[in-house]
Amino acid sequence: MSNTYKIRGLKDRFGEYELFSQDDLHKFYHKYEPELKRSTLRWRIYELKKRELIKTVGRGQYTLQPKNKWEPELTDELKNIYNAIHQAFPYAEYCLWTTNWIRPFMHHIPASYSILVETEKNGRNGIQASLRYPGTTDIA
Repeated sequence: MSNTYKIRGLKDRFGEYELFSQDDLHKFYHKYEPELKRSTLRWRIYELKKRELIKTVGRGQYTLQPKNKWEPELTDELKNIYNAIHQAFPYAEYCLWTTNWIRPFMHHIPASYSILVETEKNGRNGIQASLRYPGTTDIA
């Protein structure tokens, strides 16, 4: 595969670039194969993406750099709420998250944040009652 796809040359040529286009790839492969058809190029791009050597960033835009895996920050407050729910309702299914996690993507940053607990309908009242403690507001 590496001979046909020129992986080492591809990494040398585009490794420093954050983005490169389909036309850039065509020019790169055209040096080695002047008769390269666009359909063959599209097939190569498909194979490179399948083998996770390149990643699509946008339409016709690619990168060699891996995506950063997002991991939410678990604060002590979230851990305490999780532990409280888990101890009282070990078999309940729920999702716990905070609006702080989406703050970097907001245009207008709110001054405060909310912690949300999504749960099954039949477990809502019990979990709601167990989370009432001084300082909490609007549990619905």
